[in-house]
Amino acid sequence: METDEGVLLRRQKQIDYGRNTLAYDLYTMEVPKHLRLLGVHPKTPNKNKKYSRRSWDQQVHLWKVKLHAWDPPAQNHSEELDLDDVMDPSTTASSSRPNPPPQDEDWDSY
Repeated sequence: METDEGVLLRRQKQIDYGRNTLAYDLYTMEVPKHLRLLGVHPKTPNKNKKYSRRSWDQQVHLWKVKLHAWDPPAQNHSEELDLDDVMDPSTTASSSRPNPPPQDEDWDSY
């Protein structure tokens, strides 16, 4: 059992971050606990079990990746740009590009 309070707090924060997503909400609504299958559905890592930092981080990462299966489908927004708009220089703002540094003509004479 993990006894370090700092480790437990950090792990709980990571779990809370994963649970505070739309995908997690959709997952919990669509798959009741009694229907969840080990190895098929995402299982929240056990924060109280003793793991190395690397092992814990990997478990959290894999859990979050599995949760992404319940992300809502992307919406088509009419204001989105298509590839032609992005490639057309007339639609891009020139102010977003940084100006090149000024050239000092006398620099070569030093």
